[in-house]
Amino acid sequence: MKKLILVMLVGFMAGCAGVPKIHDSEFETVTRITVTHIYEIKVTDINNKPVPNAEIKYKLGTIRNSYVPASEKALTNQDGLFTKSISETIDQQDTFSSTSSMTSIFTYDISADGYSNVFARNAQILRSRSSENKEILVTMHSSRAYFDSNYINLDTDVIDKSKINNFIELIAGKGMLAEANLVDGSVKITEFKGKKYLSFKFSSTKVHNSLTLDRYRVAKNAFEDVIRTVLKLLIDFDNIFKPQFGYNFNFIGYKKDFSITLDTATPIMYSFYIPQNAVTAYKNHDITGQQLLDKSIILMDGDKIELKLQ
Repeated sequence: MKKLILVMLVGFMAGCAGVPKIHDSEFETVTRITVTHIYEIKVTDINNKPVPNAEIKYKLGTIRNSYVPASEKALTNQDGLFTKSISETIDQQDTFSSTSSMTSIFTYDISADGYSNVFARNAQILRSRSSENKEILVTMHSSRAYFDSNYINLDTDVIDKSKINNFIELIAGKGMLAEANLVDGSVKITEFKGKKYLSFKFSSTKVHNSLTLDRYRVAKNAFEDVIRTVLKLLIDFDNIFKPQFGYNFNFIGYKKDFSITLDTATPIMYSFYIPQNAVTAYKNHDITGQQLLDKSIILMDGDKIELKLQ
């Protein structure tokens, strides 16, 4: 009888030998390590010079803590640098648990005197089982960088620079436009057919398929997606001109044949010359967008065109 019990006991232990006891302190010691994620922001201007004392509003947290950090503020140092780290303890040997790796999320906005604000549209994320560094390069644009050099010296009796600066900050610094970027050095006073216009130039962020959109459709999209948006923002800044003139919006669109793999994008230059009185009527809802275009002069690669929105 004792032999039978001994045989059964040995068999039972042998059957259990293939089932590991994970995290059982009697059989295995789980190694826990501290992982650190370091985020370093380097802020420079368009000439790659550091921007010191830029204010960074940020949030840094981890997924395990449900990412509910409070917003904090900090300043870049004299080298334009700001570094922030966060640490967490993980189970090094357990590769299948949520505690086996660390995931951190870093979001930020940056502002500095004399520069357009930077709003990070996408969060920075690190996920790892060991410590890591992430370098974030940020270029800030001075409001002056968007102005033509001759504009800088323009008499303030002709134009209200403070309002123009606020407008530039709105469209360039706060990301109001998703379809185009304001071109450096493009804000200036231009003369066309004996009349002066406040001029801006935008470059499209998209390339259009020439198989589905002709050049007139690209022009229509430029007006609908960019110029109309800018115009609605601009007309909120009354009396920018002293006296009133008009507005000139230049837009660089791009198209290519999507059926050709190596086809390169071809630029198209559009120029919209819009009288101030037409802008005022549009603002007061006295005319439609189509009537606004009808009162304007529109050029496509230097040739005058008529543009129909419908």
